[in-house]
Amino acid sequence: MKRPLGLIGLTYLFTLAVVFYCYSFVLAVCICAAAVAATLIAVIVRFIKRKSKAHLSVVAVSVSVLAAVLSIFLYQNNKVTPIISSYADKEITVEGYICEELHFNKSFVTCVIQTEKIDGESVSTKISYTMHEGSDIYPFDEIKVTLIPKASDYDYQKSKGVFLYAFEQDNDNLIATGGKRNSVLSVAFSVRKQMKQVLERSLDENGAALSEAVLLGDKQALPAEVRQAFNETGLSYLIVVSGMHLALVTMLLRLLLRKLNAKPWISFIIIAVFTLCFMAITGFTPSVMRAGIMLLIVYFGKMLYRDADGINSLGIAALALTLFNPYSVGNIGMLLSFAATFGILLWANPINAYILKVFHLNKNPRNKQKAGFKSKAAGTIKNLIKAVIAFFSTSVAATLFVIPVVILFFGRLTPLTVLLSLIAYPLTSAVLLLAMLLVMLSAIMPFFAFWGKLFAPPLNLFADMLTAAVTGFSKLPFASIPANEAYYYIWIAVTAMLVVCGYIFHARKIYIFSAITISVLTLTVGWAVTYLTSDTSAKLEIYRGGSGYSVLAEKERNASLLICNDIKTYKDMTDNTRFDYLMLTGKNVRNQSIYSELSENCDISKTIVYEKNYKTDNTSDDGIYSFGDGAEFSLALNSDVSMRVITAKGRVYQFIYSNSASVLILPDKADLRVLPEEYLSADCALLAGEVKEPQFLKCGRYLAVNDKVLDSINSAELIMDEESITIKMS
Repeated sequence: MKRPLGLIGLTYLFTLAVVFYCYSFVLAVCICAAAVAATLIAVIVRFIKRKSKAHLSVVAVSVSVLAAVLSIFLYQNNKVTPIISSYADKEITVEGYICEELHFNKSFVTCVIQTEKIDGESVSTKISYTMHEGSDIYPFDEIKVTLIPKASDYDYQKSKGVFLYAFEQDNDNLIATGGKRNSVLSVAFSVRKQMKQVLERSLDENGAALSEAVLLGDKQALPAEVRQAFNETGLSYLIVVSGMHLALVTMLLRLLLRKLNAKPWISFIIIAVFTLCFMAITGFTPSVMRAGIMLLIVYFGKMLYRDADGINSLGIAALALTLFNPYSVGNIGMLLSFAATFGILLWANPINAYILKVFHLNKNPRNKQKAGFKSKAAGTIKNLIKAVIAFFSTSVAATLFVIPVVILFFGRLTPLTVLLSLIAYPLTSAVLLLAMLLVMLSAIMPFFAFWGKLFAPPLNLFADMLTAAVTGFSKLPFASIPANEAYYYIWIAVTAMLVVCGYIFHARKIYIFSAITISVLTLTVGWAVTYLTSDTSAKLEIYRGGSGYSVLAEKERNASLLICNDIKTYKDMTDNTRFDYLMLTGKNVRNQSIYSELSENCDISKTIVYEKNYKTDNTSDDGIYSFGDGAEFSLALNSDVSMRVITAKGRVYQFIYSNSASVLILPDKADLRVLPEEYLSADCALLAGEVKEPQFLKCGRYLAVNDKVLDSINSAELIMDEESITIKMS
């Protein structure tokens, strides 16, 4: 059995991801049954064909699958469920400390509390807590607070062990007790804070923000449009500290140690200490930990004068990151990191060798005579071309394996990623290297600080070039293609099957050509059938569920979420991950809770938030448009549908209309006297609660999202829980 650790580790990781994201008891039983059946078949084949050793691989895969399913169910029932059932939706008093960096968003701040006691009993868990900005707390402060948490539906929070979240209420009383929790992480945070201060003092705003993102993984300072541009071009991994960053830094450190003729064991100790420190400063993110584990294995092998196998190292990293926390697969960045690394290890060298062979660059001259200037120049150019081809091969291999993950989780394709990476990767490497030199020299002593500042001008230049390149590419046609249709998943399945068959049967050129043709035809036919049969009309979808309801306006690729009172309702209603508009009309705390989750999972072009105390319209630095009482404005939701918004007396009224239909959305205790008469004669009225003087309404149809409406309008149709109503707008 070749590469047993790689086979076991990656199978374990893949099975965890499938069970976690498609959580179903029936699915788990089917997976286990398939694993047992495969083992039995392998054993039978072994008795029939005694020389075969394929059964070892099958048994290893089956045992890994069974172990993964068992571990995630044990973790769910013994760790997650007891915490949620004991504390969710109940008032509790929490004592603990702030265990992570604070996250600022508009006028709110979110912290993660590591609990030590809940209601006086020793309990160790994590709670995400969002409050109004201005609270005098800092990371690793010991605190005490009374709150009512809810069970988290956010996969990223679960991956970090955060199973509960809460938002500041009027009667909450968070108290910093004055104590400070000292640990390795607190020291790492202090170093991280000093590094950020050096970057902010030495660089302009864009250079500092991009350097903090590339060097420290902190994207908070990046403008919303820049973050969106990186997402749309598929290059968001460049502004998330990952294996690429750690590998580059350790490679430079190893070259320095080699120049100093350091012994292998000394080099390993220095690189290991540096790697652990880098992991701590960046917050032990899964992508960095994956890279750190693999690098330590590689350099440990070099110390023993042995070469570590990349696939086995990747398998060990997968087991190390998931054995004690199966929910860590909830971090999509980790899955992207493993997929990209696996693609590079498997396909980068074959692609590179094939390109070199096609362009006859793999041949070395037989006669090694003393080269003249022209020969040296030609050799230099040839080596440069080889380096570009090697990087291109690496990018293609990583992108091909990342595509299925991107489609499944983000619902889009980014075809320009490989081309743009040829520009963006060298610029990112330059920003990373210069930022590290600037920080290190500025932190040593005043004399070196002067030399460190010399790196600031080129660092600002490279940061501006990188930002301009990414934002420019994001505006090109087909920079980001929606890929959330069924035919994309069929195409992925067919292509994967063709690749596996080709690998098993040692495919030749004719098979490769045929497989590529079949893959392209599958994608083309799927697109054509979907395009010819798709519904291009505009519609308004209303969904009631959980503790609220959502209203979504859609037309082909355009989607706007006009009301979202409950995040679970949104998730049950649609799989859209990109919105032209997000409108939040609830209370500040509810708005913040919904925006925090949606902004992490979705691309939102413009967010519009109602805040009662705003006297004038305002657009914040992060692209959030706020409006208060007395505001009136219009929005073109798509080519067919528009919306008029009116606010009065603490309530928001929305009138959605097209050439063929109109819908009036009324809040609870709506006062119809503030609305124009034409609005009161809409084709349909959606009622969120009681209506004052309902006799003024002359709508053709009434829809209600709760029972209170029936007291005002008996003829209203009550939308039942987990029911969806669709209204055709064109």
